[in-house]
Amino acid sequence: PPGSNTLSPTDGILPIGWLEKHVHALPSALLVVTLIDLSQNAAEASATDVALGDTVDHLRGSLAAKRDTRIHLVCLVSHFNVSGEDVDGVNGAAYSAAAEGERVGYLRSKCRLTPGAVTVLRLPIDLDTKSVNVNVAVHSQSIVPLQRLHRTIREVSLQYYLTFARRIKRKLAALQ
Repeated sequence: PPGSNTLSPTDGILPIGWLEKHVHALPSALLVVTLIDLSQNAAEASATDVALGDTVDHLRGSLAAKRDTRIHLVCLVSHFNVSGEDVDGVNGAAYSAAAEGERVGYLRSKCRLTPGAVTVLRLPIDLDTKSVNVNVAVHSQSIVPLQRLHRTIREVSLQYYLTFARRIKRKLAALQ
């Protein structure tokens, strides 16, 4: 009846302001972007990698355990030798690819991330979107990593909200 202070069984299923809170304040995914400079010496690279690992651990610790917010690492690789010119008698592109793979693997283990939680983008070729119309499917090799990053983050966000929807359905079913 009007004026009654009793709650119906479905009151409180979605807390007041839940949607606004999730849209504006709580992330469904965290993107951590770092620069991997292949021209850095080993000491500089190691110091950078350790600092990144500490930052990701701090972020992970600050996230509420009940919120399954995923951390995704985006590595922007600079000084990648795509010309194929020899570096110390080794093909430059092969040398760069090996150095990149080693560094990304170390970062992934330092940050305790799965391979799917890391995206590598080579500067500037993977970020050149001047000639790309985002409304048209492009089969250019240079835009594929960026599209893959977009798809991955979209799927992670979708999974985050599906998990919450399932929790709410279970809560509603338990009340009935």
